[in-house]
Amino acid sequence: MRRLIFSLLFLVGFVATSCNDTPPTSIPNIYVYLECSLAQSQYAPIRTPNQFIAVQRDLKNIPVGYAGLLIGQSPFNGYCAYDMCCPVETTRSVAVHLKAGALGIAVCNKCGEEYDLANGGYPMKGIGKEYLKRYTVNVVNEDLIIVHN
Repeated sequence: MRRLIFSLLFLVGFVATSCNDTPPTSIPNIYVYLECSLAQSQYAPIRTPNQFIAVQRDLKNIPVGYAGLLIGQSPFNGYCAYDMCCPVETTRSVAVHLKAGALGIAVCNKCGEEYDLANGGYPMKGIGKEYLKRYTVNVVNEDLIIVHN
């Protein structure tokens, strides 16, 4: 009987710890909360799939994210948001930016890593193995999304 109880507890513990779908990150955890009204011109582009924008500060001029946010709409996963801090460099002063002429690609000028924003912030080219830090995005209605952790 003890063996059965121990086995069940082990199995429950294993399942509970293996269901985390957020990849581990070396980017520090900080409080993030940003409301994006898609009716405002600065956020309107992300209504289109595979379009992303960089947001450094909210409407009250308060910095958002560890190094800023990349917010957009993946053609596969809907709205998504990532921290702009490069996981290879892990410092606020080295932020990825949207690659000119490439939809849904972010690049780090220091290490050269490129990240696929449409596919979870996956490192595509360079030395990185860690995904961009991802934040939760809730769609409140057709004109409002909330980015938070």
